[in-house]
Amino acid sequence: MNIRSRNIYILYLFLYLSLLVGFYFNEDFALGYKSDYVNYRYFISLFEKDYVNSLLNFDELFGGFPSPVYIIFFSLLRKISFNDTVLRLIVLHLSLLIPFFFYQSLKIKYDFKIKDIKFLLPTIIFFSPYFRSASIWAGHENIALIFLSISLYFFLKYEKTERKKLACIFFNTFFLALAAYIRPSYSLFGIYFFIRYYFDLNFSNKLLFYIFINILLSFPAIYYVFVLDVNFLSQFLLRGENDVLLDFTLPAFVNQFSITLTILFFYSTPFILSNIKKNFQINNFKNNKLILPIIFFIFINILF
Repeated sequence: MNIRSRNIYILYLFLYLSLLVGFYFNEDFALGYKSDYVNYRYFISLFEKDYVNSLLNFDELFGGFPSPVYIIFFSLLRKISFNDTVLRLIVLHLSLLIPFFFYQSLKIKYDFKIKDIKFLLPTIIFFSPYFRSASIWAGHENIALIFLSISLYFFLKYEKTERKKLACIFFNTFFLALAAYIRPSYSLFGIYFFIRYYFDLNFSNKLLFYIFINILLSFPAIYYVFVLDVNFLSQFLLRGENDVLLDFTLPAFVNQFSITLTILFFYSTPFILSNIKKNFQINNFKNNKLILPIIFFIFINILF
């Protein structure tokens, strides 16, 4: 089914303007993002007074802040912004990269043209109260999703490239690392990528390059958590009684990753339904395409 390109542009323009209207009226349908932003401003003021002490005692001083990387990012935005309004507008426009790279990924994977109605699939993102609130109030969730969407884009680009380019492998790993430094649960996507690269590249120089890049990019986090003993990962675990953070456990970590997957699955539902007949024909499946989903399904159900 095709749709006029003019109507597509009008719809996306309308959705963009709806974000600006929400920005003007301080929209926060997801609840909590506005108060989080106020807290972020306070934490940043503490951070800017003493960078070194703040980083070395992050888990004690910034119990409600997402991650050290985001606090640095937020601090840099404050320096280049004239005021809070400009800062929030910058994040709002950066957040538009999420539907953009979502579309670019779909285009690579399924090779549809601009007049194809599937071009409208990214519009569902604009209806998410979490995307809107995080865009308007500089939420760290959107910044992490920007990097994750770019990482997925380069992975799909790698799959479509006849000669498996090292550049795609590097950018896939690099942007996933940035996403994981803001939301550590995204690092689990690296397990999936490693398995895919292993089946595709076996024990080749390109696989060794991928492993080396992962070690290099993860070294700052390993040093920060295990050597300097700054446990900022606790900010991403579920809370127990009396709002006390639970001890670090693999199931609690997987909980966050599982929630992320359900969100991704939700946004993928329209596309899955539009191709359900094709996707669920038994003859189309191959054994190697079933093994990983089954293992992953069991893994999530045991630990979630």
